Amino acid sequence: MSTFDDYIELPDMPENTFLSFNNIELKNNGPVISWDIKKGENWLLRGDANSGKSELLQLITGKSYRDENKVVNYFNGIPEYGFYKLNRHIAYLNFRGIIANHQHYYYQQRYHSTELDDVATLKDMLFPPGSADEHELEKLIRLFGLAHCLNREIIKLSSGEYRKASVIQAILKNPRLLILDEPYSGLDTGSIARMDDLLAYTASKGILIIISSNSNHIAPVITNVLALDGYNVCFNGKLSGYSFSETKINSVNFSFGNLPENPDHSFNTAFEIADATVKYGSRRILNNINWRVERGEKWALSGRNGAGKSMLLSLVFADHPQVYSNKVYVFDRKRGTGESIWEVKERMGYFSSEMFLYYDKSRTTSEVSFSYLNVNPYRKRVVTKANVQFYEELLEYFEVRNFQDKQLYAVPFEVQRIFMLMNVFLSNAPLIILDEPYHGLDDETIKKLNKLISEFCVTRTLIFVSHNKNEIPSVVAKDFHLFNGEGQVRKFNPQY
Repeated sequence: MSTFDDYIELPDMPENTFLSFNNIELKNNGPVISWDIKKGENWLLRGDANSGKSELLQLITGKSYRDENKVVNYFNGIPEYGFYKLNRHIAYLNFRGIIANHQHYYYQQRYHSTELDDVATLKDMLFPPGSADEHELEKLIRLFGLAHCLNREIIKLSSGEYRKASVIQAILKNPRLLILDEPYSGLDTGSIARMDDLLAYTASKGILIIISSNSNHIAPVITNVLALDGYNVCFNGKLSGYSFSETKINSVNFSFGNLPENPDHSFNTAFEIADATVKYGSRRILNNINWRVERGEKWALSGRNGAGKSMLLSLVFADHPQVYSNKVYVFDRKRGTGESIWEVKERMGYFSSEMFLYYDKSRTTSEVSFSYLNVNPYRKRVVTKANVQFYEELLEYFEVRNFQDKQLYAVPFEVQRIFMLMNVFLSNAPLIILDEPYHGLDDETIKKLNKLISEFCVTRTLIFVSHNKNEIPSVVAKDFHLFNGEGQVRKFNPQY
């Protein structure tokens, strides 16, 4: 246990410093880092999955209490030592299920209107009984453009809408320090601008901001950068002096021994949606959608936050009950003509950020990677020698072997996402659907994934969703764009 003598060994705090970390160890017997945050500074925290960034966030936000004697804050005008006392001044948002307690819900429930009676709406969440400052709240709702979905159940909000609402909640708590983990992931251009405005408003209230992000978009409020690499500080200073080209980018020329070949060429059309409409009461989400994807084609699916992209994909992936009231053909067969949903799902490698929210984080990373084995409860699949070899190559390729067999909740969020994406490739499915797969991933990992996707999908069909056109693999040739519930087929152009 630390004594008072431990605390007085800290150096005198520089003038206007609100928060100081002195020789913090992010892992046992590892390098130490020191970091001072002064009044008026807003920081960008950068680093990949093996940088120590996640461990630093855990310390700051009270998930770990190592080195309690090595942190001091002056938010109350007097020195307060320890992460426990620091945590009382912090609002932390990681945008991975922060609004709703997703453990109480299941993934497909968001599509079943008859199972939403006990699910809170956005209005319920933002206006609880006894709301302190409804005028301030209404101002923030207008600023962030959320008025149109106040009566929508929270599990029906898009990922972008989740982010906006959670920031509003945090601001209303009047923290001294607001920490945002990847706030721009999954936001369209308009929502990014709104996030910038909201952060500027937050800073104007005297709240310090730390943004942990590998996004290319830098919030205008950012003044300083702390960049980590291999648990070491590789940059600590003003944003104006930071070169983003200095970020470590390893070679992506790793060669796989043998990529698994696509074993399924038994269909001509991967899926076709004809005059499909999805509505809840009088509200139409999708209106007379027509989209045909032939075997081997590579498509982007685009549209602003809340346009219905995930809803449209749920018709294909057999999650949405209204698929049976529409004309939806998957692998040349109309849905509802005798095949089970499990037979449909096991022929698709599917990942979505919404699915990520509901995933059982108590499972190990290896179990997650091979979860495709259990997609169809009526057909037992076994791991082959080739599967194991491919898995071993993926571990090396993504540099995540040190996280193998650990429980999902115990590894960084970026690593969780990598292992869930590995399951898509190991499934060896003929149709790959990736809905906003790159949230929070660094440039190196994105380049590696796109290289792997380009080679893996040579003989496969690909649907890829992202608001960031720079993330979309180069093999994508077509774009299906959703706007106001209607769809448009067009040639993919990164400049759209």
